[in-house]
Amino acid sequence: MARPILSPAEPDSEPGTHASQRLLKGERDAYRAVFDQSPQALLLCDVGSLTIIAANQLAAKLHGATPEELVGTSLFALRRISDLTSVMLKRAVGREIALGFGYHTRQDGTTFPVQLSAHPSELDGRPAWLCVLRSLEDVLAPRDGEQERRLFEAIGRMAGGVAHDINNLLSVVLSFASLAASQLPAASSTRDDLAEIRGAAERASALTKQLLNLSRKAPAVPKPLQLNDVVQRLEKLLRRLLDEHLLIDFVLAPELDQVLADASQVERLLVQLVSEARHASPKGSRVVIETRNVRLDVEHGSDRHVMLSVHDSGGSISPDVAAMSSFVDAGSAWLESEPASGTRFVACFPSLASAAPAVGAEPRPRRHETVLIVQDNPHLRKTVKTYFAREGYRVLEAESCLEAARLAEREARIDLLLCDFSLPDGDGPELARALRQQLPRLKVLIATGHIEQRAALREDDRTAVISKPFDLQQFGALVQRLLDAKPASQR
Repeated sequence: MARPILSPAEPDSEPGTHASQRLLKGERDAYRAVFDQSPQALLLCDVGSLTIIAANQLAAKLHGATPEELVGTSLFALRRISDLTSVMLKRAVGREIALGFGYHTRQDGTTFPVQLSAHPSELDGRPAWLCVLRSLEDVLAPRDGEQERRLFEAIGRMAGGVAHDINNLLSVVLSFASLAASQLPAASSTRDDLAEIRGAAERASALTKQLLNLSRKAPAVPKPLQLNDVVQRLEKLLRRLLDEHLLIDFVLAPELDQVLADASQVERLLVQLVSEARHASPKGSRVVIETRNVRLDVEHGSDRHVMLSVHDSGGSISPDVAAMSSFVDAGSAWLESEPASGTRFVACFPSLASAAPAVGAEPRPRRHETVLIVQDNPHLRKTVKTYFAREGYRVLEAESCLEAARLAEREARIDLLLCDFSLPDGDGPELARALRQQLPRLKVLIATGHIEQRAALREDDRTAVISKPFDLQQFGALVQRLLDAKPASQR
């Protein structure tokens, strides 16, 4: 067990021990001084409730508060943490955990990006988490974002050019294989050889498409998928990434539940994790990629998830990798580190099997909020309106910003504005700002198909963004989560 960081010295019951008391108090004060003046932002949290027990000066400054104001506050009030992450923190006592990238809320309501790792500690003999915070505001500054954008554009252009040339060559192979096969008798054994050539060329074509997907930084398009299919498609590529000094095993559970995720983002994550192992792990290290169905006890009962984990016995996986896993929407991802055991990245996706209502289960309660849909595409507007009406929402609809503003003047209450980023006579963010002048509690959901537009939007407890195209299952879950979220001042 780690040494207590802020544990107060116990008073000595024996007479004549004032000197030892002073020594113990001096030691306690010295540790307190190290904690307070650390160049890293530190929080000490209770394991059970995640209540902040102590905060140093830098952590308080990051949150626009004093250390005394943060004490007694739950970590939930500063950082949006899923039920699943809370369960993981309570179970993982004694191990180092990296929660990675997330947004913290300052006292004035603004948010800022933070990377968080939790280290096992204790206070008065009870387990506690020592949370180390790293502000990413400088790292994610616009200039860095511009450099990253240019890098991805360059990689995309290069990969696109190479894929174009390879596909031209593969087209020649496929064409001549078909031509040769058409001139042979049906019983000729050579036709089977040509079929093998065609099959190899088609698989090579699929690989070029896969490489293009890995090089693009496109908006996420979550769809129902099997994680095993994603891993198996990448197996050959991942084996080639590792040299003979590293071993890789795949432990894929049969009958895996489907999840809602973007296959390209899962592929990029796996390639990044295996690449880190290749460059940093010592000879003889082993990488194990595992999938299985798991049932986790979350705050509101037992919930079915699908786990994807990458264990590197060489311990090379960096906590920074958790920042790439933000696409695990509505689920959770973290990094575990144990001495002599290496590092293990874990991502849990909500199972679509658990989303289906059980036979005899009570129907979901109908919603009663009022929704304003602003959409100039009549087909999409009709589709979304049908969903809202089926769920019990009261629906208002408009084709433009002007029509939406006129509707809002006549309505005493609108709970949610759903609109596109770009509209015929304006844009969604400007419309949202205008409507909030008269409806300050209005929640806003903005839809966009462009990564540049999505990057320009800041999400919080009143505003969310969804990438197009989307399916209604993903859309409905996001709408309910947004409407049910409490403002930071009430949490």
